[in-house]
Amino acid sequence: MKKSIEQIRELTNKAHELRNGSTGLYRSFQEEFRSKQSDIRNNRDFTHAGKQKLIESLQKKQTTKLLQLARSQHSQYRDLLKQAKKDAKDLIHSKAPKVDADVQERFDKRLREFKTELMLTNPQRGTQLLKDFVRSVEDQALAAQVKDQFSEIIQPILNDSSKPEISKLFEDVKSRARNPETAEAQNLADFADSMMQSKFFDQLVEDRAGGDLGDAAKMFLNRSDEYFELFPEDDKPQSDLKTTEEVLLEEEAKL
Repeated sequence: MKKSIEQIRELTNKAHELRNGSTGLYRSFQEEFRSKQSDIRNNRDFTHAGKQKLIESLQKKQTTKLLQLARSQHSQYRDLLKQAKKDAKDLIHSKAPKVDADVQERFDKRLREFKTELMLTNPQRGTQLLKDFVRSVEDQALAAQVKDQFSEIIQPILNDSSKPEISKLFEDVKSRARNPETAEAQNLADFADSMMQSKFFDQLVEDRAGGDLGDAAKMFLNRSDEYFELFPEDDKPQSDLKTTEEVLLEEEAKL
């Protein structure tokens, strides 16, 4: 089903909100990480070397958690924009609505008479008649029919002197045949495409992730899919519960 401009705009707005919320999303993640990091540093049971190992382990675990979160957010973002672009293109290329049968019959008769009239007049007079006719066709679907038959219609009056004016009339009839929402739909399609090419997380968030978690977090924050392709063993559910390895690492950190 063809989507309206409002529905397409809503998709791009949702994508925009997701990206605008990415800084706040990282801030919440950062607070959680720094709280856990602080707990390790303030634990008097751990040795200095033990604290360093625990923080490195925490950074590794949180990097994976962050990149999984980034992948999920980025996937939603891309899906919204892809749908917006598809819906916009569908609207751009949508066919004109059908014309009422009686209206169509009257228009067909009128068009036949007009074609005959053009055949019986001179190019100068015919160009003026064509101009008046084109301007009288306001219905999008009927204008589309005139556009499709334009090359046939103009044959009796086409010559070198009439070409410039007739060319302008063709642009006019093309404009009338176009869905009035086409221009905005194209703008939305271009906007969606531009957003897909831009970073989801801005440079400031990348830098913060690098400062908190290390180079991998900064490097792959906007390329999380690539990270999990390189390290598929990390692509598993994350839990806040401590693993056996983490418990053992904490015991070793006390020695």
